Amino acid sequence: GARLQTANGSPRKVTAMHTYSPVLDISIHPDVLRERDSGVSWWKTVGAGLKLDRSEVTKLRDKPEFAVALGALQFSTGKHEFEFSINRSSGGYVYVGVARPDIATDKTFCRRDACDQVWYYFGCGYTNALRNGWDDVVSAEVLGSDFTVPSFRSGDRVRAQLNMDEGELKFLIFRNDVGQYVEVPGKLTGIQGPVVACCCVQL
Repeated sequence: GARLQTANGSPRKVTAMHTYSPVLDISIHPDVLRERDSGVSWWKTVGAGLKLDRSEVTKLRDKPEFAVALGALQFSTGKHEFEFSINRSSGGYVYVGVARPDIATDKTFCRRDACDQVWYYFGCGYTNALRNGWDDVVSAEVLGSDFTVPSFRSGDRVRAQLNMDEGELKFLIFRNDVGQYVEVPGKLTGIQGPVVACCCVQL
């Protein structure tokens, strides 16, 4: 898991998991342990084609092509951290980050009208990038080789570091073969709340 630093400074435990199976497990409520024991899910919204089972969502079919899950806890101020575990095959795509709570749950994040609606890490393509909707903000193609964004590998853990006081989002990635977190170069800026943790699954 990770630690979520709430606005009042108290640490809260956060866990999140996405697998291409595909399963996504994210628990971001302050009382996560108590609530998980009682069987409450803290996913607020899941798109069509996703099955919700407590804190897991599973994409059951390839139609619709895209399905989005949105967290229950909204962030408008303060510093927060949460973590996604990535397990995927080469045939599926997953994007993780933060989004406006009213973003469409049946469309890809990578579209022009999603700019300033979703800020995310795309690590499943030929070109990996930190994106604001349609726009690549950080990538080797945009900023040069020093800003190469790592691709997702099965077993990776991606930690999101969200600073809503500055409107910034950074990522770290844990590589099993390296055995430690590595900072993903660059950051996403201009984030305006409220936002929620999010994941888009494409089959």
